[in-house]
Amino acid sequence: PRSQRSSLQFLRPQVSGIATVSANKVPLLHLKRKVGTNWEYSSNFTSVYLDILHEIATAGTTFKVKNALLTGVGKGSIGVEVVKGLFSGGAHVVITTS
Repeated sequence: PRSQRSSLQFLRPQVSGIATVSANKVPLLHLKRKVGTNWEYSSNFTSVYLDILHEIATAGTTFKVKNALLTGVGKGSIGVEVVKGLFSGGAHVVITTS
């Protein structure tokens, strides 16, 4: 039988500092907002998003006391890996499959 690995065995990203979002450059990872019929880069949304990613990378995240419903989880699907992550984070998970 396969043994379960603790989430502590996985590599954590090493963060050397907070990246700043330049006002005149669009970062590779960025968010846009819809203005009329066009999508425009949003420095505000991007800054908030990058701050959240930084917090998750440095402090981690938890799904303790969270509930999740996953549908269409089949053998070998990406859903199986998502379920593993939710379980390791402490979530209560309900799974359906076809």
